[in-house]
Amino acid sequence: MIDREFRKLAPKTVADLNALASWLDVIIDDLKSGSEAPEEAVDRMHLQLTQAKRSTLQLGDHLTELLSLTRQLLAQRRSAQEAFEAGWNGRFYDILSNLTDAERDQLRKALSREDWEGEDESDSIRL
Repeated sequence: MIDREFRKLAPKTVADLNALASWLDVIIDDLKSGSEAPEEAVDRMHLQLTQAKRSTLQLGDHLTELLSLTRQLLAQRRSAQEAFEAGWNGRFYDILSNLTDAERDQLRKALSREDWEGEDESDSIRL
C-alpha cells in the first residue's frame, strides 16, 4: 500500500518541481527582456508569481505526504523487527523445553564460551 502511494506521489512531485522551474524560468526571461510596458509587465509578473506560489504549495503538500509515508515505513519496520524477535525468542524457548538437562548444560556451556564475550548481555536469554 505504501509502495503504491509512493509510486503515485513521486511523478506528481517531479511534475510540480518541473512546473515551478518553468515558471521561474519564464519570470527570469521576462525580467531580462523588459520589452513590455511597465503595467503589463507587473500584471504578467503577478500572474507568473501566483502560478509559482501554487506550485510551491503543491510541493509542500507532496513533501508532507512523503514524510507521512516515511513515518509509516519506519513504523512497519519496527513492528516487523519486534515480531521477528518475539518469534525468535519464542522458538528458542520451545527448543529449550525439548532439551534434556544434559543437553541444556551443553548448550549453556557452548553459549558461554569466550568467543561469545563482548555481546550485549541485555539481549541474552537465560537458560
